[in-house]
Amino acid sequence: MNKRLLTLSMVGLLTMTLTSCSDVNKKVVDGKDVVVSIGDKNYTADNLLEKYGKTTAGVETYYNAIYDVLIRNQKDIIDDDMRQTVSANIDSFIKEVKRNASTNGTTFNDQRSKDLEAKGVESIEELEEVYMLTEQKKKFEEQWYEKQIDYVGGKDGLTQSYIRESTPYHVRHILVKTESAGTSLYDGKISEAEALKLASVVERLAADNETFGQVAQQASDDTGSAELYGSIGIVDQDSKSGFVSEFKYGVYAYDAYFDNHTANGAVAPIERANKLNIPNAIEYTSVANGTHSINVKDTLKSIAEIPYKAIEDLRTYADKTNTEGNLTYVPENSGWDKNDTLKGQTISESYYPRNILFNNYFNDHGLFVVTEEGAPTEIAANSRFKSFDGVAGGKKILVDEKGNPILITRGGSGDSYQGVHFMIIEQSPFWYDEANIAKTVFHDKDTKPSTNDYLRYYYSTDIPSTSTEDVSKNQKFVTYVKSNRTTYDDRADIIEEAVKNYNSNINYEIYRDLVAHSGATINATIKSQIDKMIETKIASKAYSKEQSNLASWKSYIELLTLQDAQKGAKQIGLDYIGMYDSSYVKTSIHHN
Repeated sequence: MNKRLLTLSMVGLLTMTLTSCSDVNKKVVDGKDVVVSIGDKNYTADNLLEKYGKTTAGVETYYNAIYDVLIRNQKDIIDDDMRQTVSANIDSFIKEVKRNASTNGTTFNDQRSKDLEAKGVESIEELEEVYMLTEQKKKFEEQWYEKQIDYVGGKDGLTQSYIRESTPYHVRHILVKTESAGTSLYDGKISEAEALKLASVVERLAADNETFGQVAQQASDDTGSAELYGSIGIVDQDSKSGFVSEFKYGVYAYDAYFDNHTANGAVAPIERANKLNIPNAIEYTSVANGTHSINVKDTLKSIAEIPYKAIEDLRTYADKTNTEGNLTYVPENSGWDKNDTLKGQTISESYYPRNILFNNYFNDHGLFVVTEEGAPTEIAANSRFKSFDGVAGGKKILVDEKGNPILITRGGSGDSYQGVHFMIIEQSPFWYDEANIAKTVFHDKDTKPSTNDYLRYYYSTDIPSTSTEDVSKNQKFVTYVKSNRTTYDDRADIIEEAVKNYNSNINYEIYRDLVAHSGATINATIKSQIDKMIETKIASKAYSKEQSNLASWKSYIELLTLQDAQKGAKQIGLDYIGMYDSSYVKTSIHHN
């Protein structure tokens, strides 16, 4: 083994005492215990502390070495499967050595020495120890997670901490792609097919004869979630996958400022913004305006509205590309006074009614909803329209079959998720719908569960014992739609991965647990330095996360602010649809 690597990797082993290793023979030179000897050079704990214990890299080396030793000491977790895995890895290494020797024109022994050195060891036996350590780590950490995932000794487990700190949402959506809409905030273009698709999705959701999931399965352009009835899994503050900002922060904005669930111990709306880490204000500095601040809540305080009549208009005008009288240009002296700014302009694709309707209603990176205004009586009167306090001025808005408001946003910019997203919050981290209790294990309880208890149940990873098991009274994230055991396992894995990965400092928790229960006594100076390093790293990661969150919110608020400014100054108004309707076109216009 590389001598420096050997020295450092042995630090933890011989600067602590393990009860199972108390028979280790000690070497003493000049009255001091020797940590390790290499040739005629003896290293005492004092030597190593002096050399490595005063730098961040040195302390981290101690930490890693001690962690490895503590794991290696977990001999009872080694089983035949692990031994077979190590043996297979050694076989693969030998085959790789043979290939490398053939490629490089070297002898097997020379190539083996070179490849072993590249892995930081000197012999196959040492490599076996490295491979076994990897397997021990994997198994120990898996077992640790399994023990910690739920209530432990009456205290919150990892799942409860995850729900509290990461605020997971179970969200479903339907995506209607608008690939030709581009990045314009006020002059996007959509095709006839896209216009008809948008109209069709809204009409199907409003018709009250299909569930949101059924429409998603058949109509969503996000094929991955369509197979799962629109479910995109878990959206939380630590999601590393590509949830577009409009999607994620739109959901946050609704739940923080517009949702009014308050029963069963739900977190009050005024507290949700803090738990979601929504900043109060964001500062900007520019040459023109200097440093100024934008209030985030003011930017998010309104939800735009799409009257149902606009959906019918979108279908009516989806294929209209010719104006009345085939108007293609409005001369300066036309006398047409509908809007003087059109004089002298060519009637381009921007003036197609479908694009005017899209830009006025759907090309909005904030939140909007469909209201009942202008809907046929049979549509407006059904259960798919419902009033919510503080939303759309009390007008009834489009909801799913469970009464969840259907939130809409224009998300993405040139990527695979560019388009219009129809979203429902299947489960919030702050409340639950009482109507859902009948579909859960709480249905026959005398008292209603608290929000915490409900969420703990909702995100439990227990799966049905068979695919035929009735889950109608056990509906949660794993079983929200009846399926097969493979799908249930996949959904349980989503929860486990989210819980495992939400805390980037979790290895420090495992280390502390190992130290507390291993019977190890660590050199006091080293332990103190490691404890300080851990606290510093935890604080650093917390700050980095806070800054990353702030930067993401800043980008989102900048987008909404820029959008409002551009729409106010440049967006083509609905009146221009009149060019495609004779009642709006003046006879004095000369058609070229």
